[in-house]
Amino acid sequence: MRTVVLGSLTFAALVGCTSVTKGAPVDGATRSGDDGIEALARPDGSGADVRLDRTTAEPDMARPDLASREVVPPDRTGGDSPPSTLAPLLGRTGALLMREPFDVAASYARNFNEGKGMWTLADGRLTGASIPADQHDAGVSHLGRHHDAAIQVVFRFDGAKQIKVNFIKRNAVNEREHVSQVRVSSTTLAIYAQTGIGPTTVNRLMADTRVSLQNGLWYTLLVEVSGKQMAAQLDTGASVRGMDDVVDVDKESFTLDVGGSTASFDEVVMWTLVPR
Repeated sequence: MRTVVLGSLTFAALVGCTSVTKGAPVDGATRSGDDGIEALARPDGSGADVRLDRTTAEPDMARPDLASREVVPPDRTGGDSPPSTLAPLLGRTGALLMREPFDVAASYARNFNEGKGMWTLADGRLTGASIPADQHDAGVSHLGRHHDAAIQVVFRFDGAKQIKVNFIKRNAVNEREHVSQVRVSSTTLAIYAQTGIGPTTVNRLMADTRVSLQNGLWYTLLVEVSGKQMAAQLDTGASVRGMDDVVDVDKESFTLDVGGSTASFDEVVMWTLVPR
């Protein structure tokens, strides 16, 4: 739960998913949500995954200016999450829009609304787990209009299959609709362009890469949207980047989802993103 300055760039962490009812007990409290935005990847596999022609993406995703930078591996086993060593790929961070360290119940209730799943806020951590009977990922959402943004999430797998960051818009008839999504599992980091909502959702893979993440260790994820571009990177060095016209819209909110049981979050930070 910290802000890190790299050169002239300031970053933070975007993690978090869970809403706590004001006035309700917090330490060790467990709540099961009953509403929220439809998750995109359903356990029953519904929703089509359509792969894009990768030749339409930007040809050069490399960052030669960062290739020679020495990165000190974070201590992932400590009680506190590791500091960020990440720099944005698509621009620079601008105004701070939201920071949630999951330390205070009132702040958490103000920043996140709980949907499906079981969520626990205790000891400066938020943990989420899906409920099999829901047939749905666990999820929390942050309501805040934005176009270009950077979101950093400090997370830990404690048995969960994957976590997701979803961007949501209002369509022409004022209905919620998916825009794009980042999926992180123990083996894959991927970004998708999306249309529809719930059973009408269509996912178009923009880019993916192999990773190797372990249960019980902290990781930092930085997600960026800038115009038609989207990028995601982990502090392991893995990164993906792609483009799609559907990304270039005003977004109403983002959600943080957990597939399976359980994932923990230490901090979530959101900024505007100033394009290069």
